[in-house]
Amino acid sequence: MKLHRFLIDKSLKQPLGEELLIKESDLLHQWNNVLKFKIGEKIALFDGQQKYDFIYTIKDIKNKLSILTFDT
Repeated sequence: MKLHRFLIDKSLKQPLGEELLIKESDLLHQWNNVLKFKIGEKIALFDGQQKYDFIYTIKDIKNKLSILTFDT
């Protein structure tokens, strides 16, 4: 399984189980139409400020909004 990694503009100091809402249209277009992500898939996010990535699970994904749950 390949884990895709993305830079986002939000600070990623999420507690375990916390939801993250993604509304960036370019990113959502890539996830929905190019990579065709599905609910339950994992992605790695980083914010450029931390020295490590955060792993999230896609809880819901639509054209204008995606809800991710923080795993580790």
